[in-house]
Amino acid sequence: MPIEGEEILLDIMRASSVTRTGGNAFSAIIGLSELLKEVVQGSESWILEMDGKNNLLWNKEDQSIKEEVALDGELDAIKTKLFDVVSLEEPFLVNKFQLIFSVSVDTHYYFVGISKGQMFDEQPLSSSVKELVHQRLLELFYLNHTSANVKATANNYSEVINKLPQAIVFKSEAGNTWFNAESSKLFDVGNERLIPNKDFTQQLNKLKDKVINREEVELIGNNMLTTMGAFPSSFGEDWIWKFEKLVLKVIKKPVQINGEKGELWVFDNVSELYYANERLNSLFRTLNVAYDEINANLTEFQTKSTTKSITDLEAEESRIIQQYDDNDILGKVTHDLRTPFAKVYTIVQLLLSDNEENLSDQQVERINLIKQIVADGLQIVKGFLSTGNMVLDDKKYNPEPVGVQNFVNENLVPYELLSAKKNIIFITEVPNDTIKVHVDKTYLKRIVDNLVSNAIKFSPFESQINYKVFKEGDQLIFSVKDNGPGLTDDDKSRLFKKYQQLSAKPIGTDESTGLGLFIVKTMVDKMEGKIWVESEHGKGANFKVAFPIYEG
Repeated sequence: MPIEGEEILLDIMRASSVTRTGGNAFSAIIGLSELLKEVVQGSESWILEMDGKNNLLWNKEDQSIKEEVALDGELDAIKTKLFDVVSLEEPFLVNKFQLIFSVSVDTHYYFVGISKGQMFDEQPLSSSVKELVHQRLLELFYLNHTSANVKATANNYSEVINKLPQAIVFKSEAGNTWFNAESSKLFDVGNERLIPNKDFTQQLNKLKDKVINREEVELIGNNMLTTMGAFPSSFGEDWIWKFEKLVLKVIKKPVQINGEKGELWVFDNVSELYYANERLNSLFRTLNVAYDEINANLTEFQTKSTTKSITDLEAEESRIIQQYDDNDILGKVTHDLRTPFAKVYTIVQLLLSDNEENLSDQQVERINLIKQIVADGLQIVKGFLSTGNMVLDDKKYNPEPVGVQNFVNENLVPYELLSAKKNIIFITEVPNDTIKVHVDKTYLKRIVDNLVSNAIKFSPFESQINYKVFKEGDQLIFSVKDNGPGLTDDDKSRLFKKYQQLSAKPIGTDESTGLGLFIVKTMVDKMEGKIWVESEHGKGANFKVAFPIYEG
């Protein structure tokens, strides 16, 4: 009589319960095969796998398998059946008769068999029981196969992470910390890849004790705690750990990996980039010294100028505009100013020619930007020889249709870099179309450069500047708004005159020459534009320049 009934069904579900085996599907398969062996009074139970190339594989987790037997042909003949009772001519272990269940998952076939030394009853299990066993085995093998793929994928990811040059650490809330290969070396934990969290905390403190910028590291770390673990902890801030011969950029953030919450730590070796930037900063400091020298010369010139009577000064200004005389005082000052600019230009050229192969693309780009700024400065210095002549010489005046959007994009980078030195947020708004104005492009650049550099000079650290271009009727308005000290009524009355020192003073190391806005006003008038300022003392200033929109 074939075995059936509610009791055997319950036994099958109980023996194959994944919950009972702690989530291990293969253990549940073994449990089910052992139950079947008892029910049909078999001698042994066994499990085989046949891959997509018809290679037979013993399942290594089944320790009851003692020897291999070539069964390719026989199993291949029944692999399309759900189950079968067969008699094998070749000995299978010590048993000849087999009850075999066949399960297919993807391109693999699995065989669960019960061996017996004598012929099985023709129907040792009822068809309904066999179908239930087959269905249950199909579910368990699918679960086992999926689990194996997940483990293989996780192992692949683990191998990839182990090969990364960054030191990566995962500190799990469950209590353990995982290291990749680089972090094992950084924290000197040998071959250990998993240690208790308290041990990682100790190792982390030992590493932190070796940093030479401990105060900075602690400050940023505390900021991270106050922002609920967010990173960076403030605008533009990196967490840099400096050691005697090593510089690390450290990132810490909350993550969830495979359903497990914790902290991800990344320790990136940025020594080469850091020291290259140090050299670049040294070059910037050299450039600042040159600017200081320029400003000192300008101050000397202004002092000499202000000792004269107003009538004498106006007469000299008129003579400078009318004549190009190398013997006047502007000619002498300009000659002195040209020297420091030339020095910086030479330093930049040497830096590029001697070190370009050792610099990153970004560093080369920045140094070329410095070179361009210095070259522009040399041209400006030459322009000081004739404060008025530079906009009165029709041979140099070249008005043309200028696309506003391209103009802004081409000249934006220097403004952003200069504002970043004071942690000023620089916001730009430009109309997204093909608006043009008919102006001299060089003059327009000088105008905007002056207005933006003034905004940066007079703005507090960590404030905001808005550079906006917009249409108003048939006019296009260039607007530069800052949050500086603003202008008094007296300031406004003297704003566009030469050599005027206003009530507000530049914030930082910058100084004002008193020439910039006069030059801007002269160029705006030359191009038939309009310039004005909207300002209330103590509430910043908004300089606006208007030109007719070009309709050609």
